[in-house]
Amino acid sequence: MKRTKKPLALLLTLLAVAALLLPPRAAEAEGREVMFLALEENVLPVGSGGMPFWSGGYLYVPASIFASSLRGESGISAIINDDKRVAVLYEPGRSLYFEYDLNYAYDDATTYYPGAVLRGGSVYVPLSVVAQFFGKIYSVSKVNHGQLAWLRRADFGLDEKYFADIAGASMESRYQQYMQQFAAPAGSGSGSGAQTPAAPETPPEETPPEETQKGAEVFLTFTPEDDVSALLDVLQSYRAGAAFVVSPEWMETETDSLRRIAAEGHSILIELTGPEDFEAGSEILIRENIPLTHLYYATDGYDAPEIPGCVPLSGFALFREDLDSAVAAGDLMGVLTPGGRTRVLLLGDATASGLRQFLQLLNHDEGHALTLTESDLP
Repeated sequence: MKRTKKPLALLLTLLAVAALLLPPRAAEAEGREVMFLALEENVLPVGSGGMPFWSGGYLYVPASIFASSLRGESGISAIINDDKRVAVLYEPGRSLYFEYDLNYAYDDATTYYPGAVLRGGSVYVPLSVVAQFFGKIYSVSKVNHGQLAWLRRADFGLDEKYFADIAGASMESRYQQYMQQFAAPAGSGSGSGAQTPAAPETPPEETPPEETQKGAEVFLTFTPEDDVSALLDVLQSYRAGAAFVVSPEWMETETDSLRRIAAEGHSILIELTGPEDFEAGSEILIRENIPLTHLYYATDGYDAPEIPGCVPLSGFALFREDLDSAVAAGDLMGVLTPGGRTRVLLLGDATASGLRQFLQLLNHDEGHALTLTESDLP
């Protein structure tokens, strides 16, 4: 017994010493969790095109995985045009459009919520919308080193647990390839005393200045007193985004309009006149299967308290006149900053004709009316 214990004790000691000698960066990276992506039977390289992420209950994946050989046998292809700010996912006979400035995707007849988002200069699309449009199914499961998001045809024939088991070796290989970027460079081991000579600094290349954008980016916000249906018709015809400040009472009685606001990719802000309004509005959204909002606007002098996970509507240029005529539309254009982001809150009434005139002027000035999200707030 003594002869077997000694080698075992020595082995444990050597393992402990080796762990202490690991470079701190490598030791820290060893526990890094990742999101694996699989299309049909193919596990993609980890982080190809960017790491997927969760936001608002939706899993977003880089659109670029459908624009290269990485897509495997999914049958879905993509064209990404950053100049025109649009990504198109398609298969023979049908196309799904993700305009960067819209909060929804669309085809020839229908809109799908939510739309694409930009992160780190790359465009990401919600996996649930892609699956719905192209008749696929997807799942997210816990696996070694993180999670696995798997998009496949409905008749693939394997459940996610069995697929994760048989794809385990492929995921391990992808993970090790990914982790190599966190390994310490050769010759930089701790305690060796060796130092790698610093590489000579390369002067940064001069790049021509970017062309200044001519038109303004505008966040329009309307109130429930406005003719919501007519305003939505105009916004849809111009493919413009907006936000609607609605009270729980209005939400309760105008559920059709509420669902249309969400379905067409516009933002919903809960109007607060007291502490109970936010919870009441959230309950209605849950009941109507509408994604919960993180935005609110306090009125009538109510000083809204801090609400966990939510942000107030603030930092906006106030436009206190009605947007009900060509003159009012021109006045509103006059408060915009050319080439900048202008946050405009309409405290007066708006009509379809006034909004149409404003969007015509905005388009002529090469501007955009965007859908407000919490990430747009200062």
